[in-house]
Amino acid sequence: MKAKFIVVCGLVGKKDGVKKAKYSYSKELAKTFELKEQHYTNMLPLVIDNFAQDMQIVPIFTQKAKDKQVEVLRDEFSAGFEEMFSSGILIENEQEYFDIFKKLNDSLSDENTDEFYIDLTHGFRHIPILFTISLISQNILHNNKIKSIFFAKEGKEGEGYEIIDLKEYLEIANIASMLEGFNENYTVSNTTSFANPNFEILRKKLLGISNGILANSLKQMFSGEYLKGILESLDKMLDTHNLSFKSSVLKIKKHIEELNQLRSLSNSQRLYKMARLVYDRGYLLNALTLLYESVGNRCVEVIEGINEETKKYVEEYRKEIKNKSDKKEYNEYILVNNSMKIVQLQDFRGGYLDKNHHRNEKIKKIIQKYINEYKFLERIRGYIKSVEKLRNDLTHANTGYKIDDVKQELKKLLEKYDTDFVFK
Repeated sequence: MKAKFIVVCGLVGKKDGVKKAKYSYSKELAKTFELKEQHYTNMLPLVIDNFAQDMQIVPIFTQKAKDKQVEVLRDEFSAGFEEMFSSGILIENEQEYFDIFKKLNDSLSDENTDEFYIDLTHGFRHIPILFTISLISQNILHNNKIKSIFFAKEGKEGEGYEIIDLKEYLEIANIASMLEGFNENYTVSNTTSFANPNFEILRKKLLGISNGILANSLKQMFSGEYLKGILESLDKMLDTHNLSFKSSVLKIKKHIEELNQLRSLSNSQRLYKMARLVYDRGYLLNALTLLYESVGNRCVEVIEGINEETKKYVEEYRKEIKNKSDKKEYNEYILVNNSMKIVQLQDFRGGYLDKNHHRNEKIKKIIQKYINEYKFLERIRGYIKSVEKLRNDLTHANTGYKIDDVKQELKKLLEKYDTDFVFK
């Protein structure tokens, strides 16, 4: 396994009459690492002394910093390690921020390196800042590679420096970014993972919701205690990190609570609400598919509600198709699909529908009888045609539509459904 330790070099050197600084690891780092010595001039000789045997040391330096550190290393090790600087990163102009950022970013993009360790203790202030920005972006893409970010924190006067690990703060930045991304568009990175177990549990649960929503497969999300489990994870996170990214957690908690409330709605209403949510996030085909399924479920509810005869028809239909397949989702699809055809008074052709032709025709006649009494039925027949047309055009990549036209037409269909069919 190839590892690199990247060190930002500064101008801290040996001072006459002044002892070398005392260094120690924080309690967390001390569980993993042990220092050979307690006193070093700065972090560069400390890193070389403790890590050069196991990984490549890559300094980031200006020419002034290199000259100073060569002196430091000769004093501590009787060698200047010039060859190490030849494979390091030279900052030629400290004012060329974009060039510096590119070099720092490139240093973390080495595909042949499996692990990165970083030290940000020294260096002129904008270089560690730019490196931190690069680390945040790289950690989103390759967070498993960045193992530790060392920073020597100055203690009380005379007590030296405590080396802490800033990697946790990268994870906080990542989890905040992930939560905002989920809130905005239901996306969760499949490659990012977290060392913090609470973060990782939440990521996996949100990824499950993301995959389900984007695939229009909502069974897991609305079954059992799935959403409640996410709410428990968010509450635990609020207790642990209540000062760092509270607003993002509260925002996503509110949204998960809204999703959880959908569990108590009828199938048609729940699917419609989900259609609105994914529409607002720009997933037009997903929204249209969910709307179509909502309409089908609404047709089932309408047929059940006409009278006792139609209610019995739906109950018997459910029992019969249950015996035909052990897949509940497929059973429901048959019922929903048939119900839309029946409401539209269509002919039945093909496969299983033909086998039930006579019974379907009987229920069609009942519905036809009640169309005048139930104006709802007559209105929804025309509405189904509008939804089917837009769905077919969009599904088959019809290039005759501009995306804004689709969005506006779908918006009208969603609003009309809400006004005329869902709650009536």
